[in-house]
Amino acid sequence: MKTSIEELKNLRNIIDNINPLYHKEIFNVIKKFNMQYSENKNGIFINMNNLSKDCIVKIYEYLEYIEKQEKTFSDVEKIKKEFKKDFFSNIKDANIKTKENEKVETDTNVKLVN
Repeated sequence: MKTSIEELKNLRNIIDNINPLYHKEIFNVIKKFNMQYSENKNGIFINMNNLSKDCIVKIYEYLEYIEKQEKTFSDVEKIKKEFKKDFFSNIKDANIKTKENEKVETDTNVKLVN
């Protein structure tokens, strides 16, 4: 069964909107399936109508992997921010308590005048 033009346009749009760093791996997938491409100083060009169904499936699998990877990265960054916020908040609270304790201690000292 041939891939529809709409599906190919959707795939192209997804690829166009991802970080260009991932384009190289997508190209590697295409090369593994011995798909034809042309290359010049402006980049690599592929007639998506010639991509096999298996190649398209592998590209989608890679795109899903990227999506999961970016979500995991985003989740880890959120957790790091929460830890950082909590950690520095606790240090700040501890410093305030220490300063308050120092103030109380100095206030309770009695200076005897001769």
